[in-house]
Amino acid sequence: MNCIPTLERDFVKPTYHKMKNSNNENLSQAIHRALYQPASRTKALLLAASISALTTTTAAAVNFIDSGQSLGSSDSLTVALGDVDGDGDLDALVANYDQANRVWLNNGSGIFSDSGQSLGSSKSQTLVLGDVDGDGDLDAFVANYSGQANRVWLNNGSGTFSDSGQSLGSSASISVALGDLDGDGDLDAFVTNYNQGNRVWLNNGPGTFSDSGQSLGSSYSGKVVLGDLDGDGDLDAFVVNVQSDHLWLNNGSGAFSDSGQNFSSGASEGVALGDIDGDGDLDAFISHSTLDQTTMLGNRVLLNNGSGTFSDSGLSLGGSWSMEAALGDIDGDGDLDAFVANTLGQANRVYLNEIPTLVVLTEFTAQVTAEGVELFWHTEMELDTAGFNLWRRGANWVKLNTTLIDAQGGFSQYRYVDKTAVLGQEYEYRLEEIDNLAQSVFLPETVNLNVVLKTPANGVTLLAESVPVFSWDGSGVFIFQFSVEGTGEISSWPSTGWTTQTQLAPSAMTWATFTNQNSGKKVFWRVLALTEADEVVYSEVRWVRITE
Repeated sequence: MNCIPTLERDFVKPTYHKMKNSNNENLSQAIHRALYQPASRTKALLLAASISALTTTTAAAVNFIDSGQSLGSSDSLTVALGDVDGDGDLDALVANYDQANRVWLNNGSGIFSDSGQSLGSSKSQTLVLGDVDGDGDLDAFVANYSGQANRVWLNNGSGTFSDSGQSLGSSASISVALGDLDGDGDLDAFVTNYNQGNRVWLNNGPGTFSDSGQSLGSSYSGKVVLGDLDGDGDLDAFVVNVQSDHLWLNNGSGAFSDSGQNFSSGASEGVALGDIDGDGDLDAFISHSTLDQTTMLGNRVLLNNGSGTFSDSGLSLGGSWSMEAALGDIDGDGDLDAFVANTLGQANRVYLNEIPTLVVLTEFTAQVTAEGVELFWHTEMELDTAGFNLWRRGANWVKLNTTLIDAQGGFSQYRYVDKTAVLGQEYEYRLEEIDNLAQSVFLPETVNLNVVLKTPANGVTLLAESVPVFSWDGSGVFIFQFSVEGTGEISSWPSTGWTTQTQLAPSAMTWATFTNQNSGKKVFWRVLALTEADEVVYSEVRWVRITE
């Protein structure tokens, strides 16, 4: 089993022309999936605030002060913000348990006043805002617990709500998400229930909902989040459960089917969707509590391959009773970080997403010997690296080494024998780099090489007066890629799609210009192939040096 070596760090976050393959991936998604197994480092910062949604702006400093307002004295569970009275500022609707839900109106300077409205008196768990009747203002859909019907409250545009008179179900509802599930242009509702089937309520346009007749699962369901998870243009549903979490895929008309994926052993409390690894699709950050009331489970990150199939990143973040997480670019570096709200007096946490690694891995191989599975890896660069952990996946990811494998510096060779591997089983291996601050990042996972490079040889010097031929063997259609050290850019040929050719020879004029611009530099290159099975595979990475 082989591993594709990482390219130099200039190869982080490439940009490609948009096109689709038969996996419904655009070229950027397909190549990113092939080039990188995304990774995240984690840092924990202590903050004190609970959170239900997060929006970030770039600022030099942020400081929160208590406004001094004391708004109500109910058992409040959820708040939703929106301009319900049409005056241009954000008002608040608060869901209360076994007490009336309240509407708090903002005067524009952050001072809220009670509108005097009492919206029901149910055991409300969640409310969400959306224009369900299509009149241009925000209405409220309220999910109620303990067998009480869910309710729809319609806004007259000035922040006054009236009961639509609809009693939607009689379950123990926990969460609701609004979105156009059947593609008819209005907002439908996906409602999760506790120990009962989840329900889909379809809107007929003026805010009147009908039961779609679907009963999705029978778990102790918690939060639901909607998003296009399989890339087919409609909204799917990610539901966290006390048991295994579920992904329900939408066929475009509001009919959902179970994706069949088993994401966890349970104790999930919340989920947030966002493009965590920067490959253009929605990943999932799941907040966890405990299975046995004593052992806290770490929060987990599930990575999407773009078609709605998720893999565990191997991260286990924290050990608190986490209720909810929100994603946003907290540190302003262009990726999504996580703010996690914890309960039982445990501090809330901020986890910063840091993708780059400071290791260039030039070889990672595995072979079966009499001792076990013998693993080798070679590095060309190790900056700020304390050492490595080696992980193996059969059914789950397991760390093999009990003590850190010490780093030796750049141009180093490593050997490790997995003596616990069982003959006849199929395994996958990956490396985790630990830096000198004890932060970690996973290097690319093992893959099979299906494209063989022919010419030029690795490490040769190419002259301006001699035009090279880049050639390779393989099956399928191909994309040739190269990157000049220090540029931070990847170039692809062809730039508009795949080719059946197995070689590339630049013109004499193009080669002369290229060598003049890049004399003395390394150029890294590789080839990607799209097989008949619609799988993107790729070659090793080679480099050449350019001279005039």
